Parts: sequence; structure tokens; C-alpha cells
Amino acid sequence: MGRAEVVLFDLDDTLFDHHGAMADAIRALSDRFPELGQSDERAWVTDYSQLVEELHPRVLAGSLSPFEARRLRWRRLLAARQLDPRPELVDGLAAEYGRAYERYRRPVPGAAALLATLRARGVRLGIVTNNLVREAADKLASIGLDEYAGALFCSESVGVEKPDPRIFAWAVRELGGSPSSSVMVGDRWETDVVGSRHAGLTPVWFNRFGARPPDPSVATIPSLEPAGTIASTVLAATDRESRR
Repeated sequence: MGRAEVVLFDLDDTLFDHHGAMADAIRALSDRFPELGQSDERAWVTDYSQLVEELHPRVLAGSLSPFEARRLRWRRLLAARQLDPRPELVDGLAAEYGRAYERYRRPVPGAAALLATLRARGVRLGIVTNNLVREAADKLASIGLDEYAGALFCSESVGVEKPDPRIFAWAVRELGGSPSSSVMVGDRWETDVVGSRHAGLTPVWFNRFGARPPDPSVATIPSLEPAGTIASTVLAATDRESRR
């Protein structure tokens, strides 16, 4: 089948270190808000992350603004710990968390080098993300990946969300490729791996945190480094898929 001609990437926790920025932002709040010191820091991070997953679809749908979603997360977190979710505390946590998250934004290690390596090898690149266009573009610019990442395909602009196969098909078509010669790299199994495979692409699972693979036949990378080796693995994935 030959090497891949189009490579798509997920954004959060594939190129952009969302979990790291979130965890550091929550840790930074503990000095200003003593209430956070009354519970295990890791539990705050875990519970906040779960609420991000729960409420993010409402942000995408437009029923909650990003700030309203942050307020609701903190109100629920405080109430779950029998802490008073008074409005001034909730507003303060939501506002300061947003500022801290922006301060701690950074790429996943190796992201820039990998994108640059793939581009140098003549690959057409794109990002497929369940996100608002403005937020995704701001993340890319803030971590210096906007000049490497290629085209940006957000669920907000395409009109469907991963794992719907149509968002992957749209991205491939816009980049002038075909599904059989395209790869999707992402950290979410159901969203990125299963969704892209249903669209006819070859998935590459970014298993950054060492989870057990649901299907060992899927090409897997534990890191984005070193760039040359990972680029070769990604580009060869279509041949591997054709032999399944």
C-alpha cells in the first residue's frame, strides 16, 4: 500500500499537554484557596478531569460557555466535599484556574519535532479535535505548534464530533488524500482509534500513560520521541493495517 500521505492528529493530550496544564493549574490554586488543602491534591485533579469530560459536550453544543463550565465544575467539586460552594469562592476558583491553565500550557514532549519531521518528509498534516475553533487555535498558537500543525478541523466548524467517521473523512478530503493512505494519531481509543478506523483510516494509538491496549494489532506509540523513529512508525502504519 505504501507509506501514509496524510497524517491527522488529535489535539488534547496528543499534541497539547492538557492533563499536565490542568494538574499544574489546580496545584497552583492551593496557596490562594485553602479549601483545596482539605483533600488529596490528586483527587481534585482526577475529579476535575472527570467533570471536564462530562461537561465538555455542553460547551461544544453552546449550552455552556467555557467559563460557565468551569464555574459548574468547581461548584460540584466543593459540594461533593461538603465545602460551601459560595458564589464568590466558585467565581474566584473558576477565574484563577482559567488564568493558571493558560500559564501552564505546553506541548506534549516531542510534538514540534515530530510534526516538523513529518512535514519535511512531504506528509500533509491536520488536526482533528472536538473543540471550539477559537480555543483550539489559541492552544496551538500559545505552544508554538500553529506553524507546524497544518490544517485545523474542529467539531464546531465541521458540524460533527469524533468518533463520527464524517469528521475524519472531511479532514482527509480537504487535505486531498484518501482514507486508505491516511493515518490518525490520538490518545483516545474510542474517539480516535475506533472512530478513524470506521472512516477507513489507519489508527495509531498514542498510549502515553501505559494503558492496556484493547486491540494489540493496532499500531501503538508510547511517546512522540525520538521524532525520526516515531515518524517512520506512523508512516508505515498503513502497510501494517493492510496486512491485518
